[in-house]
Amino acid sequence: MATTKTLDPKDCTVIITPKQGTIPSFPLSGWAEKDMLEYSYDEPTYSKKVTLDGEVIRVKSNNKSGKITLKLDENSSVIALISVLIELDKASNKGTFLISINSPNVKIIGVGAWFMKPPDGSKGGSSSDFSYEIDCSELQVFPVGLAPES
Repeated sequence: MATTKTLDPKDCTVIITPKQGTIPSFPLSGWAEKDMLEYSYDEPTYSKKVTLDGEVIRVKSNNKSGKITLKLDENSSVIALISVLIELDKASNKGTFLISINSPNVKIIGVGAWFMKPPDGSKGGSSSDFSYEIDCSELQVFPVGLAPES
């Protein structure tokens, strides 16, 4: 028998913990309606090399970096805090942070993270979304049940 699952954005928590001495940790809220969260590694974990005689060599990458994209409604109350963190980074190079994302089916941790740039924007007759790209020196993705305890 088929089951129906419900994804509620309220079940997804995102906490940004800036470097000590900058601004306090804060949770994110005010999500965009579509594609509120995306994540990807910068390169595959394994690649292959084929020698001239046809031998296949599996090559492991030690690059654990990746990107997280968060989409917030322009009226989200945390945009001001994110803007402070971006400006602090521009002024002092102290804008790196830890980002922790917990959802019903995955836990994502971004270590040594930073906002790549302020979001692009446009204005129209309705509320716009702001898309924040976050680069992470190390991206860790754990399916539920395999995630470390918070």
